[in-house]
Amino acid sequence: MKIESNVHKNFWLILNEARGVAIHKRKIIKKGKCSHINYFEEVLIIFFLLLLLAVATTFFPIFAINVYGIFVLILAFLYLIINISFFLITYSYREKQHFKSFVLLTKEGLVDESYHQIKMLFKWDLIQAIVIKKYSITILTKTPCYFYFGKESEKDILKALKKYHQKILVIKE
Repeated sequence: MKIESNVHKNFWLILNEARGVAIHKRKIIKKGKCSHINYFEEVLIIFFLLLLLAVATTFFPIFAINVYGIFVLILAFLYLIINISFFLITYSYREKQHFKSFVLLTKEGLVDESYHQIKMLFKWDLIQAIVIKKYSITILTKTPCYFYFGKESEKDILKALKKYHQKILVIKE
């Protein structure tokens, strides 16, 4: 069964949710539910904590010398720039694909050809969970790869799971 997705409409929201799910996949699979903090919210929390640490170490020399505070401040902004760059690079890549992607769900597993026409097969035993959130559906694998789709693909994905009799953990927010 071919699952097509066009994430153009809500790209930032979908990627934000999917990336957050992928980063916290161990915790989500272990608990069987997903947290409400998304990727960029977590980035901002860490950024502000680093800023707070930088201010504390700069203005209160009890903690450390002023140079350490400046180092932490630089680290905080570097962290933010790297994460924003990740989003921009991903946006640029998906824009070249016109925000469309598709995978095939077959009796063998999930087949993806979206990356430079390289055919990748993820057998059903490699798929750990499917996480359904407000804007996105994320397929988590036992590998570092994950797949994300817009919410409109939910029925097709669940239908394919039923068709191929797969007992995969489905977590809904």
